[in-house]
Amino acid sequence: MEWQQVTQSFLPLTREQTAEFASPREMDLAIASYNRAIRNLSQDSSDIALIALRKLTADYPRFHEAALLYGCTLAQEGELQEALQQLQSVSKTTGLPDDLAAAATAALQMVEVELDTRESQSHPGYDAPATPTAQRLAAAAALPLGAKPVLLERTGRRRAMRMASERERRQVMRQGDMPQHEETNVVMPRTGAEILRSILPVALIVLIVGLVVFLGIRFLPGLFTRAEQADTQQKLDYLLAEMQAKSANNPELQSLLADYKQKFPSSDANGTNSQGLPANSSESTPATNT
Repeated sequence: MEWQQVTQSFLPLTREQTAEFASPREMDLAIASYNRAIRNLSQDSSDIALIALRKLTADYPRFHEAALLYGCTLAQEGELQEALQQLQSVSKTTGLPDDLAAAATAALQMVEVELDTRESQSHPGYDAPATPTAQRLAAAAALPLGAKPVLLERTGRRRAMRMASERERRQVMRQGDMPQHEETNVVMPRTGAEILRSILPVALIVLIVGLVVFLGIRFLPGLFTRAEQADTQQKLDYLLAEMQAKSANNPELQSLLADYKQKFPSSDANGTNSQGLPANSSESTPATNT
């Protein structure tokens, strides 16, 4: 029979449509994963759905709808022996609702028919017990609403199925095809001391930067100015020294130096005028040749 049509006939569930099998929060997550598996089956991603259903069946044994769909999906994938064991386990579950028990029994009979057919084909001399088509149709009618398969004779042609990529397989195995739990962020009010501790390093950095900028503006221009003054004084000293050395035979230079001394008579502690002229040389007069 066409198990693909059976699995695709299952309908999504809500919490109100299934018996309680876990806490409300876990039930919502499990049902969401179950409904996602149904969507994957409808999109020919049965391998992804199989992983999710296997996890649901292991984590929530009382989630009977997932266990039944898991058995049918195993049969769809050709894992008839595993499907047989799964459906036998579902049908033997105590406290199973009547509609699910009938559905599990019907699906179990269908798997047994396929196993018998496979056995007879592999052993031509083996006479498998005949199961009339009417009996299979009656068994299928016992499936609950939304899980009734469409029984067809095997045609040998099936829809092309998309296999899950390796990345999708790893993601499902890592996350279990379950939504991630939402993190709850609790924001506590900050005290004045905590605010001060967070602001203090920033204020200290701003203060240091401001102090460096202030010192740079305050003292750097003076340093450059003194350097320029020292350079100018050296040039002036050199010029006056040259003029003094050459004034012995030049009355004009002697007159110029005399005027300079009268206008700038002060001298520093080293005996040099503030303009760089030696104090003992500016009074000398050139010697006359005899």
